[in-house]
Amino acid sequence: MTELDELRQELRGYPEPAQPVWKTGETPYSWSIFNGYTEPLRKDSPWGIDVETDLDDKKPNETRDHLVGIGIACGDYCVYGEVGDEAWMEFLREEMPKHSFYAHNSKYDLAVLLRYGLKPGPLAGDGMLAAYLFGEPMAGLKGLVGKKYGVRMETYEEVSGGKPISKAPIQDVGRYCCADAWWGKKVHADPRNNVLVK
Repeated sequence: MTELDELRQELRGYPEPAQPVWKTGETPYSWSIFNGYTEPLRKDSPWGIDVETDLDDKKPNETRDHLVGIGIACGDYCVYGEVGDEAWMEFLREEMPKHSFYAHNSKYDLAVLLRYGLKPGPLAGDGMLAAYLFGEPMAGLKGLVGKKYGVRMETYEEVSGGKPISKAPIQDVGRYCCADAWWGKKVHADPRNNVLVK
């Protein structure tokens, strides 16, 4: 049995996720809405990045969807800011190119960021790609985190209530986006999952 086969077998053995983590308040990271404090984001590289968008159609389309906000995970600290916050956007324009990044489905996030004039550093890893490579038939972040870590993540539908996500309270969107940024980085950066560099 190869190391890749062992990892696939290990992933299939994880229990179904327990209590939704956002309801217990227990997360392995801290997060906040952007308030001008950027020091923790300047120190650590790479970043985990996630974008929140209002869909232009029924399915995500990175060439048409409208950016609402961006979550950045850096170490165990995450920040969410909205596209309308010029101080947040200016910080990202200045700092983002200095950091390599992880994302889950980086193709989507990168295309949206570029459309809005934001250019991150090089891609460090993509959890969706890694999941496909280690044999996960469905490589969605929520299912993968549930299976691998036993954490039930909040879904887009739960946050948006079936409406555009820009209509949801900023605290709810920020919590959701920061979770996606942090777990998107964790899935690929976790050495137990990183079959690509062995």
